[in-house]
Amino acid sequence: MKKLDFTDDNAFEASLIRCITLDSTPVLERIQLMDNMFQALEQKPDSAALVYELPGWEKPSFRLIGDSLVVGREPQGEPGGNFLGFPDHSSLSRNHFRILRDQGVFILEDEGSRNGTFVNSDEQRIKQYLLKSGDFIYAGGVLFSFIGDLYHDTEED
Repeated sequence: MKKLDFTDDNAFEASLIRCITLDSTPVLERIQLMDNMFQALEQKPDSAALVYELPGWEKPSFRLIGDSLVVGREPQGEPGGNFLGFPDHSSLSRNHFRILRDQGVFILEDEGSRNGTFVNSDEQRIKQYLLKSGDFIYAGGVLFSFIGDLYHDTEED
């Protein structure tokens, strides 16, 4: 499996694109990359989360999504909202993208970002996307992996 190159931002972005592009990375290798990110977490999320890894970090981290999560350089929104900010990443827009939970499904929405939001190996910017567990999100030089709810109560009481 290919490794991410953390030498500098350009090397990281190039290696990331190689890792998530279908032409150069079979689906099984992308699944392995996501699994490696999940296994490297010191604590595992108990509900839907966004896993992310930044250049220079030894281990990935995650943020629980709840009903919504706004991601960006300096995310803003409703007071008391759930935000994930990366102030040192100028490639991210202030509010780059948002994930909303709607009746048990998760919808990714680009917030009009300057550099776009991409899912899996699609080279097209997304405006809105219905997320599935294991989807990769690439925005502003940061790789995210979406993990859906791990525990569902499927039986009716």
